[in-house]
Amino acid sequence: MPFKGITVFLLISFVYHNSVLGQIDTVTVSLNDSSKVILERTLWDSGSQKVESYEGRFPYAIDGEIIYGTDGDLPSSKLTSVKLFIGKESYELETKGMFNPWFLDYFNGEHFILKPYGIKGFKLLAYFSDGAGTYGAEWKILEKSSIRTILTNEESILFEYFENQFRD
Repeated sequence: MPFKGITVFLLISFVYHNSVLGQIDTVTVSLNDSSKVILERTLWDSGSQKVESYEGRFPYAIDGEIIYGTDGDLPSSKLTSVKLFIGKESYELETKGMFNPWFLDYFNGEHFILKPYGIKGFKLLAYFSDGAGTYGAEWKILEKSSIRTILTNEESILFEYFENQFRD
């Protein structure tokens, strides 16, 4: 039955192609007429990174940093870049600890909002999810500087704080 082996090989190749090569790895979200955010992700490879896990089964940190975006499994992708453009200014935002930001080729740009902060600042709020392991992030931007002020998967914060911010 040589055809059975070929069939299995082709099926595995098809699944691999659709789950890895069929991904969208760069997305652009228009926030308003003069602002946008460009996000990039790469496939995650444990390589030389140290994975810490609870009871050897549930990963919770990589290289000493808490993992966001997983639901008890190792991540498949890592958010490697978030670039915010406001008018002529651009900002590289912190992405440490942010994994599995969206699922394959499905990305929801409605989960991003840019709001005024103080007199001259802004804050960018975003939800990330690959279908499991949802988390939220907030960055504050003032003049030429930015800082990530929130990175959480705590449901009470996601529902109370983030939902209220998106409604205002």
